[in-house]
Amino acid sequence: MNLRWYIILRSTLPLATGLLLALSFPPLDLSFLVWIALIPLFVFLNLAPSKASAWKGSFASGFIFFGFLLKWFFDAWPLNWVGLPLNYITFLIVLLVWVLTVSVMASLFAFFGLFVYKTKFSLASLFPIAGAWTVLEYLRSWFFILPWLDQQTALGPHWSFGALGYALHNQTYFLKFAPWIGVYGLGFIIVLVSSCLYLLPKLYRNHLHGIKYGFCLFIITAVLFGPLIVEKPKLDITGTKNIALIQTNFRSFVGFGLGNTEPIITSLVKESLRYDPNIIVLPEGSSWIKSLTDNLTEKPEVVLPKILGEGGYLVLDHARVRDGENFKSRLFYFLNPLGVVDYYDKELLVPGGEYLPYLVRFFAKMTGQEEFNEAFTNQRGLKQGNEEFSGYVDIDGLRLGGSICSGIISPKLNRIMTKKDVGLLITVSSDAIFKGSKFLIKQNLAMSKVRAAENNRYFVQVTNGGLSYVINENGRVENMTKNLGDEVLIGKAKLFSGQTFYTKNGDLINYISLILIVIYGVYKTIKRRSTSGG
Repeated sequence: MNLRWYIILRSTLPLATGLLLALSFPPLDLSFLVWIALIPLFVFLNLAPSKASAWKGSFASGFIFFGFLLKWFFDAWPLNWVGLPLNYITFLIVLLVWVLTVSVMASLFAFFGLFVYKTKFSLASLFPIAGAWTVLEYLRSWFFILPWLDQQTALGPHWSFGALGYALHNQTYFLKFAPWIGVYGLGFIIVLVSSCLYLLPKLYRNHLHGIKYGFCLFIITAVLFGPLIVEKPKLDITGTKNIALIQTNFRSFVGFGLGNTEPIITSLVKESLRYDPNIIVLPEGSSWIKSLTDNLTEKPEVVLPKILGEGGYLVLDHARVRDGENFKSRLFYFLNPLGVVDYYDKELLVPGGEYLPYLVRFFAKMTGQEEFNEAFTNQRGLKQGNEEFSGYVDIDGLRLGGSICSGIISPKLNRIMTKKDVGLLITVSSDAIFKGSKFLIKQNLAMSKVRAAENNRYFVQVTNGGLSYVINENGRVENMTKNLGDEVLIGKAKLFSGQTFYTKNGDLINYISLILIVIYGVYKTIKRRSTSGG
């Protein structure tokens, strides 16, 4: 092979990794590919002539992967949901958000590539390499904040989009690891297996068929059969609740609302009463209670029993409410016939849908689109909720963990709620601005499955402009709507008490990974000094 073709072939290897990772994730869900997706990148890093080459190739892998994964950013365009016209400036704003987000996330890919390039593969480096991936993946959940800073930005390791473990959402066999190590731990074992698969042929070619070869086979076998050995968390079942999910498909209007939807929602709620639900959950933006009570000027405990009757239903409803000069996204807990007994204000985790970062506002101003900033702030700008509440409520002994829309992307928020011994996790959302994007809908489903498995809790999501579902504690879907239309979904949810190892200890795998990296660094330093001294 001549040099020109060698360079071309070498350059395609990072692109192959990006493509294989994209194929392994929703919506395509060829999840078996995730176990081999990193191997082309490993081959490239072994051949890379310099650190700069390793950086660029790894960045390219990450950019292709995350670029594909976050394709749903473009589904939010045109921006008529904030009252802006269809023009090239608004498209450039969306493009800027996409490019910066993808670039920040891909940069952590590049740091991983540098680590592998400098480390080189050996038996001693297998666990540190998997650890480096895990630490950087966790840091990526923080790094996302950097280009999207605003006074409303929620600080914390929330943004977990693209975490490697989500590719296993349909492999419920391997999700048995999730209650012990969480989504970042799932990524650890994927990279560990990929590293072994890459190293095995090299060991064979070098006639190292003994202990080293056997050790790699042992790791792969341990991961393959580990779920058969790992104990399922032994948590108490405290009860079962019938749940009615009121799914809608209303277009998102200027001002965050869904328009005059009260008659349709009332009809769906009345339909759900035929199934005698204990809990009725409405989607984000439904504003049902707010509409029925004339913007909360009437008492809900007077108005709602006229529809609900005397049944002791618990209704979860969402509305945007004024808080001084700003608005908050609020989840109401209405216990019939007593009234609103609690609420939760949304943690703002996604820029663009909830708040405008400084950078986007600056870009809009520089391009003469200051009306974009003003329109967004007036119509959709929200004020940050208080993380102290963490979505946890206790209503007559019924403990629920409720979050709004982007709450599903945060392992931390869901773990905090579960640590307070909630029996059930519930998310209300609206994906209307993304116009039925399969990319977003299926990625949300994948994250919901992992959240359920991590905490050994049923996970319920009801959506406007998306799918609604009931997921059991193992991460399996028990009930799900088939279309995006107005629909009542009925399901049963078991209530659990107690904590999984992951819920109790959090992302312990990140600290273990960091220790592995430090130990390996000390080992390499001692070995280098010993060699130079000899």
